[in-house]
Amino acid sequence: MLSSWIELPSVGNQGPKQHVEILKIARDRLVDDRRATAKVLAGAFEPAKSLRARRTIVELQTMIEAIDRATLPSVPDSPLKEDR
Repeated sequence: MLSSWIELPSVGNQGPKQHVEILKIARDRLVDDRRATAKVLAGAFEPAKSLRARRTIVELQTMIEAIDRATLPSVPDSPLKEDR
């Protein structure tokens, strides 16, 4: 799914920083999707559409939080550590 958004570097050559950059791009796309879905909820109430939108927001938020956890440094002075 992510590969349809961006061209990914070959997996064998990825360093930790490249991996974090890919996750950041994916997170940005998910945030955009969440915002678009929120607009559906803010619109006219349609029960079926609203139910799908609520479920979608929960799924998107879960993925965003998973990426946030994946990009946190697990060890002090980790190569993944970046200023937030």
